Amino acid sequence: HVFPGLRKVLIQLLTALEFGGEDKKEKSTRLLQHVILAGHHLVKPYVSSILDAILPKLQDSNPTVAANVLNTVGVLSHVGSYDVLKRKDDIFYLMMEALQDQSNTNKRRVATKTLGLLVQNTGFVVEPYKTYPNLLSIMLKRLQAEQTNEIRQELLKVMGILGAVDPHILKMRQTRNSSGLPITFSAEKWRREEELPGPSTDEYYPTVAVSKLVK
Repeated sequence: HVFPGLRKVLIQLLTALEFGGEDKKEKSTRLLQHVILAGHHLVKPYVSSILDAILPKLQDSNPTVAANVLNTVGVLSHVGSYDVLKRKDDIFYLMMEALQDQSNTNKRRVATKTLGLLVQNTGFVVEPYKTYPNLLSIMLKRLQAEQTNEIRQELLKVMGILGAVDPHILKMRQTRNSSGLPITFSAEKWRREEELPGPSTDEYYPTVAVSKLVK
């Protein structure tokens, strides 16, 4: 008796999100989060279908709806991490767009928090830096430019959850052009990098992080 009732509620909420007015969309996304958290394992069979319905709304013109949907993705990662991980490409690219949205602080805050939940709940660590080469540079730029302390703290937390990556390998991936050849850096830039301690030393990673943040 539980599943038909749950399915009916989910359909109603997703229909309201798709076709309702602005107020109904905002309410349906908030209610959807509560239903997912309350139903937990009962919602698991529907995670994939829910993702199909809500992911396009990450780019909704209403920033409140978009932020609520971001929250919902984070909640879904608690319930159905496997299904969420299967859609990681769609989710990560949309998440990176949200992180760079200068027009809405709340959307950036929610995107940062959701990214942390997503990585933590799916166990998809370190690999995102390789799969999405722009991810680290986006987060570092946000750290430099972000005026909201809460978002800065969340970004640092996300970077901690994602884990360490060899900066030399990362740079090689990030600085290859379309022909697959390394891009030539200026002599001055190479000189500055050569002044850094070696990657085998304890000072290397803190020095790289600090140098990026203070630029």
